[in-house]
Amino acid sequence: FVDLGLLGTWSALPFWLHVGLVALFAIGAAAALWYGVRRLAWPRRVEAMRRVEQASGLEHRPLTGLEDQLAGNPDPAARALWAAHQRRLA
Repeated sequence: FVDLGLLGTWSALPFWLHVGLVALFAIGAAAALWYGVRRLAWPRRVEAMRRVEQASGLEHRPLTGLEDQLAGNPDPAARALWAAHQRRLA
């Protein structure tokens, strides 16, 4: 579309053809945009956090560690240690 404009093709065309081609380009651009947006897939939360960890060079997966939970039925000392660990990660 831009190339045709830079070459002066639009001014050499009759008005009805000019309008028709502009409309055709607009419809094609809208269709391409619709197709692209429809196929867009946002990453899941886990995938996004993993990507941030990898891109920033963080070691030991601290973001995903924030969402971990203490397993089983821990004693108070284990809960205190886990809380300290979570604070350190945050």
